Amino acid sequence: MAQIKRPPLPSLAWLFRIHWPGVEDSIQQQNLQRFIQVVQADQGLLDQLRATPNEGAFLELAVRLAARHGYDVTPETLQTAIRAKRQAWLGRWI
Repeated sequence: MAQIKRPPLPSLAWLFRIHWPGVEDSIQQQNLQRFIQVVQADQGLLDQLRATPNEGAFLELAVRLAARHGYDVTPETLQTAIRAKRQAWLGRWI
């Protein structure tokens, strides 16, 4: 039986290139983009987020870390970003 070649799973880097058509002016998106810049500049934060065991834990930690750094990011905003990037990634392979 031939094995199906699957595309490689994305790293957290995909999260750092978020673009949501139609919501560029959103305060939540601006906060998320700024927090992402903070994470990119801090290997410790990136390591903490990478170490989360599942998406729920990732969302919880990301929201908590964003708040700690002064950014109001909701789990819903972050989930929307994750879904949009996941769909775009899957769309390239289907």
